[in-house]
Amino acid sequence: MAVLLLVHLVLLFARVGEILLHPGQYLFVPGGDGLKTYFSIVYYVLYDHGLQFTGMHYPYGEQFIYTDGFPLLAWALKAWQAVFGISPAGIVASLNLAVLLSSLPATPLVYALLRRSGVGRWFGALVTLTIVFLSPQFHRIGGHLTLALPFVVPLLWYLQVRLTEAGTTRARARWMGWYTLTTVLLALIHPYYLLHALLLPFATAVVMALQQLRREKTWWQLPAWLVAAGLTPLVIFRVITLLLDPITDRPVNPYGLLAYHANAASVFGPVVEPFSKVFQYVFHTEDPIYEGWAYVGLPVVIALVIAVLRMVGYLWRRRPGLIGRPVLPRTLRATVWAVVPILLFSMAWPFIFAPFAHLLDLMPAIKQFRALGRFAWLFYYVIAVWAALQYWQLYRLLRMHRLAKFGLTMLGAVLLVWGVEAKYQIEAITSPAIKNEIASGFLGENEGYSNALASVGYYSSRYQAILPLPYFSLGSEKFGIEPTFTSSVESFRAALHLHLPLAATMMSRTSIEQTLRLLELFSSDLTPKSLPATFPDQRPLLIVASSVDSLRPAEKALLRRGARLLTTYEKVKLYELPLSAFATVRPQQEAEWFAAHEGQLVKDGPLWRTQPGAGIVWQTFGGEQARGEISFTRPGAAHSQKDLLSVFEGTLPNAVATDTATYELSIWAYAKTTDWLPAFTYQQFGPDGQPVEQVNESLNHSTEISGNWARYSTIIHLRNPANKIAVQIYGDDMIVDDLLIRPRSTNVYWFDTQGKLVFNGFPLHLPPH
Repeated sequence: MAVLLLVHLVLLFARVGEILLHPGQYLFVPGGDGLKTYFSIVYYVLYDHGLQFTGMHYPYGEQFIYTDGFPLLAWALKAWQAVFGISPAGIVASLNLAVLLSSLPATPLVYALLRRSGVGRWFGALVTLTIVFLSPQFHRIGGHLTLALPFVVPLLWYLQVRLTEAGTTRARARWMGWYTLTTVLLALIHPYYLLHALLLPFATAVVMALQQLRREKTWWQLPAWLVAAGLTPLVIFRVITLLLDPITDRPVNPYGLLAYHANAASVFGPVVEPFSKVFQYVFHTEDPIYEGWAYVGLPVVIALVIAVLRMVGYLWRRRPGLIGRPVLPRTLRATVWAVVPILLFSMAWPFIFAPFAHLLDLMPAIKQFRALGRFAWLFYYVIAVWAALQYWQLYRLLRMHRLAKFGLTMLGAVLLVWGVEAKYQIEAITSPAIKNEIASGFLGENEGYSNALASVGYYSSRYQAILPLPYFSLGSEKFGIEPTFTSSVESFRAALHLHLPLAATMMSRTSIEQTLRLLELFSSDLTPKSLPATFPDQRPLLIVASSVDSLRPAEKALLRRGARLLTTYEKVKLYELPLSAFATVRPQQEAEWFAAHEGQLVKDGPLWRTQPGAGIVWQTFGGEQARGEISFTRPGAAHSQKDLLSVFEGTLPNAVATDTATYELSIWAYAKTTDWLPAFTYQQFGPDGQPVEQVNESLNHSTEISGNWARYSTIIHLRNPANKIAVQIYGDDMIVDDLLIRPRSTNVYWFDTQGKLVFNGFPLHLPPH
């Protein structure tokens, strides 16, 4: 075992020796989710404590477990800091070493599993290295660092094996206790490990019960222990989160369950070059889905093909019992079949098939684990150990028939192929990381942003938070406003350099209400902003705006409301934005204008309009009742639980051939449904039925917020007064209201049910009419 660990360390050092020697100087990934992990753990250890993380989502902050910031390691570093102190580079070094060296404990665990399965010492030792270095979790070094820990699945499986081997109730209780404690601690690294720890013993218990049924009187006892071992940590973790988490409106239907799964190409085909393209060309396979990358290796694929042929032979000889209850060691007899349904689950079976899609509604907890492809890792480790056993048994059979040399040659070929695949995978994964010796600039060892502000006579204490532009809001599952590379990297850098939190969000399962209030900051001046009143003081915000990216119209409008350019620094411009920029008198001005001119306006039923002419389409869907009587300005709202909702189809009223005006189409969607915000399609069809104009857009990019509603709008260029307009909404659990199509030259007013004036679809705050 010691020699095996030494060889593992030598191989690791040969590949990433510079990182191991200088771990505080490297970032495995310079952007995206990986950089967010670096930012989260560094900011937390330097500036936060307990469960609360204040580095993003200002002024609310967030529970640290939702940041993907490696809480277990962060808390250990906080304890170290309290005694010895720690630098930002030391925090990065600790994270990098934790990720890289996490493959070390995987080696003795996999070796122990191979030996308990009956694989010989020397072959088991060599094949252990190939299994560990081909681990699909190494791919997470390029993004999700808290998932890049190859020891996790072998540890869970090893503890499960020890539980099943225990001969007394006391011993089983002890190993179940270790399994429970281990799982809870792993969940404090990443909650996805909870479901790993449930699926493996639960599926094993089911298979074991079927194999032992009618063969043993106590067939149910050991499966019951396995089920209890899987469920107990899940219940404990859930109780802890319920007790400690004050947020009640976290999203329940995160996107991705039917997109982020494994497929055959990601499990049985290579995913790195030079093998991937060759495999796809020869076998005409689809692209491997990244979230499901769990390539088992060519030797395993060959072993599986041989196993299928053997099972066909068993059926031919009418011995099906050898299929369901194979002649295997106890470590594998049930588990090798248990990982088959787990693999299918990781491929989103049966949910990807239309007749079974509704089953997801009966399993809301499963929806929280939206990247099902990650559970293919269970299949990877179990089937690799099983394949190694098949080759070892074949070698022993050949040796019994005096073909030992041939058997050794066969094992050598297996190890060579397995090893070459592992080598190419590790090289492909680590090559980008070796080039990223950029930690010092990110961490601000040269006081970059502090010096930039000081050069114009300002200091970070003048500001209460950073507002990055282009803005980003990820985590609520309602909005998917992505950052640019520059806006995320530079805002993270600025936050660390200046010890200022970000009034932006890139986390998991973030409060919907809090997200709406932050996005409301970018709404037009027709909407009062409620969030600034909750800020702890009246200090301005520091805007870190990318100078290499285009800003969105709403962001440019915010800068025009009072932002003052301070200086430029590298790829950004720094502005000071007083909180007065969020104040608005526009609603009162519009209300006063309407009161002064009401008698001069054109009355059109319940509407007032500023001039006659082309007709207006106004739908408040008063004949439809959404659940809970949800509506926007008047009773009623259009709603649908699934797929498609048509809200308008027809010609625009009173449009004439000489009408050259353009129209604005707008509609509001309720943001607190159980599902993500819908997508909108506007189409214009000529008299011949052919489309002449089309716009497709998802509402999850909207920053026009009013209360719990988000606005979608687009411009219609009517090519012919006879053309038909169609507006459709796609999604699940949709509620929309107040469809308005008006000439852009005409303003429209009406009163809502509370007597408040509505201007072009925007509610204005007025006394009752």
